[in-house]
Amino acid sequence: MMPAGALAPAKAPRSAKREVKALVQRQQAELDKYTTEQLRVLLPALRKAEADCAALLRQVVEQDGAGELRWSAQRYRVAVAQLRAITHEISRQLYGRLDEGVEGAQVRSIADIQEQMARFSVAFEGSLRTIPLDVAAIVAKGDRMMIPRIRSSAARYRGAVFEDIRERLAADILSGASIRETAERLAQSGGPKGFIALQGVAGDPNAVLEFIPEGLFQRYRFWATRIVRTELVAGYNQAAVDSIEELAADVPDLGRIWIADTKACIDCRRLDGKTAKGNDTFPNGAKCPPAHPLCRCSCGAWRPGWN
Repeated sequence: MMPAGALAPAKAPRSAKREVKALVQRQQAELDKYTTEQLRVLLPALRKAEADCAALLRQVVEQDGAGELRWSAQRYRVAVAQLRAITHEISRQLYGRLDEGVEGAQVRSIADIQEQMARFSVAFEGSLRTIPLDVAAIVAKGDRMMIPRIRSSAARYRGAVFEDIRERLAADILSGASIRETAERLAQSGGPKGFIALQGVAGDPNAVLEFIPEGLFQRYRFWATRIVRTELVAGYNQAAVDSIEELAADVPDLGRIWIADTKACIDCRRLDGKTAKGNDTFPNGAKCPPAHPLCRCSCGAWRPGWN
């Protein structure tokens, strides 16, 4: 909830409006770095995230008389404002302007939610945060996720199951959902059903199979949490690599450094502090973490001479 005595003004101050406008413009400008195909892949996740956040915003506001004054309401308000503006811009780029009536309604809707976002930003300092479009774009495309790169995971989550996971993760990254919230949504979807290989791949000599008609994520929530944690680490690290490679065009000696988590496994501890540049990989053959499911290592920028 808001701090005691803090009230949102009846009308957003000009300074707050300028801050909101600048934030949204920065997010829309980021679209310039994506190809048409990448925008097409990202658009469904943006629409799903906007619908999720709009529904959650209504739910919070309608809970009690002070619903609008809760931090969670502002969190969803900020997300909806950005998602709606970005979705509108991508749709305009891909499909052109809509008919005048629909276009006008969308523009008014965007202006209204941004006015609310600005008004409540006065009460909720620090609430105007950008959404991680770069990470969501990586997950939405799916080819750099961990699932396809691990033989047992690729077999376990193949086909429509993988598509559902990919779409859910991308939307929840955009909406700012927690690991617990995303894992719960995956559990509700059920996950892979039938005879599921909990170890190895069906047909392997040492594979461990279990018949799970209700879905793996329904029976064992841990598997859903494992997917979410692993793919979030993968997505954010891939985005970091992209940023480092982009900067390396102007800083030729800029490279990457592997940063192991304090509770890292033995193999990851051996990688801690190792560096790589350009298309070079780390000693384990990867360009960045994670090295394995539930790995919490990260990748940072590095230059010779840095501590």
